Amino acid sequence: MTLAWLPPIHPTSIAYRGVMLDVVDQDGKRKFWRGVKTIMQPHPDDIRRGTVAHFILEGSNSTAFMDSSGLFIGVQARANHRNFQQAAVPYALAVTLEVGATVREDIYASVREAIRPRPRVRA
Repeated sequence: MTLAWLPPIHPTSIAYRGVMLDVVDQDGKRKFWRGVKTIMQPHPDDIRRGTVAHFILEGSNSTAFMDSSGLFIGVQARANHRNFQQAAVPYALAVTLEVGATVREDIYASVREAIRPRPRVRA
């Protein structure tokens, strides 16, 4: 997973980036799955000061995502200054999945169907 963002700037502060983003699970933590090792690039302390974060999740455990909740990956924002608490922060998140060779499903079609915007019905 790679996250990049353009935070608002506070030029008179030593921590001049107004907002910090992070990739989290449904509980707001970086603990995505049991038995998976997380490698962060750059170092976690540097991610707090930067605008790009790369997370590699490695493990040999298989995880099935069969229920309707599926795979949750959230982007969490934290304002470094009070005047940026309501600021809009443009960001991009890229996620790559590696699937075992024995999986007999069209992963692309499944993901496309799951994230496809649904039409709203108006009365």
